[in-house]
Amino acid sequence: MANILLKARLALELPPINAALERAAQGLPEPVRPVARHIFEAGGKRLRPLLTVLTARLLGYERADIYDLAVTMEMLHAATLLHDDVLDNAVSRRGKPAAHTLFEVTPTILAGDALLAEAKSAAERARAQALQSAHQEAAQATRAMRARVRDEETAAAAAVDAKLPELVTALTGGLLGSDAAERNAAQIRQWVAPAHEG
Repeated sequence: MANILLKARLALELPPINAALERAAQGLPEPVRPVARHIFEAGGKRLRPLLTVLTARLLGYERADIYDLAVTMEMLHAATLLHDDVLDNAVSRRGKPAAHTLFEVTPTILAGDALLAEAKSAAERARAQALQSAHQEAAQATRAMRARVRDEETAAAAAVDAKLPELVTALTGGLLGSDAAERNAAQIRQWVAPAHEG
């Protein structure tokens, strides 16, 4: 069931993630754009940006600008793949020709470098907006949760205090029989009353 829900959520989030990746590629210097598009279009599950988006949503961040921030994770990953394929002299990546076999080594390395630089730049731009907002919303949610827990604990303690005589009667009644339980409960009330008054 969880697998089906994850796939359904991925299907919803994939189009805006892919659109953000296209915007990211378009923002790169023109000579390296084809290399970046090649690695982005080679497939992949987009799990990194998906987890970023889902985490933001879980924390209450609903704005669409999260996608541009989320794809920075995919950009970092793509950059490492481009560089790794050059170092390993790989011939393919995800069933497609490795970028350096189509675009040569230097443009591929430069594309990886450009992706790293643009990912860092995008994260810095977003930091003042999306990350700060997400952090503020998470902090507010945490404060609200703490207050609710504190209120629930106070209410629970008051409920226990209110039920204490009844609980004592019931417990001692089961152990000693009802007449003895009532006498026992009365005696306990006398002992407890001075403690609450003092």
